[in-house]
Amino acid sequence: MKQKVYCSFCKLPQKVYKSKHIGVFVILALTVVGAVFTYLVWQDFHWTGVVLFLILAVTAEMVAQMRWRMSIRCSACGFDPVVYKRNPQVAADAVKAFLAERKKDPLYLLKPQPDIRPIIKKVKDYKWTEPPV
Repeated sequence: MKQKVYCSFCKLPQKVYKSKHIGVFVILALTVVGAVFTYLVWQDFHWTGVVLFLILAVTAEMVAQMRWRMSIRCSACGFDPVVYKRNPQVAADAVKAFLAERKKDPLYLLKPQPDIRPIIKKVKDYKWTEPPV
């Protein structure tokens, strides 16, 4: 399930996956798959069904996390909030590189342009003093 969000960097809308992990319904479905497989092959309980369930559950979790991770990166400006949380400078360099490549690519000419403004920090209560002579 996707939800509409706005990029925190360029303010353009994008769609990202809601959940980062698999849900209870998926786990129950994988349990049924493992049980049905065990019943069809051995007509009784067998440990292979448990191993199959674990392999399927780990694979489904990895796919869900990769799908979520790929969807949160902004397609307009290249901003990645996970990288920004770890290291803001690396995220800024990635956005600069993405925007430089975007200028060269003709596929982006008619797409909405990101509204990126410089961040200006205001200094409050700054007192000017004359330099010593």
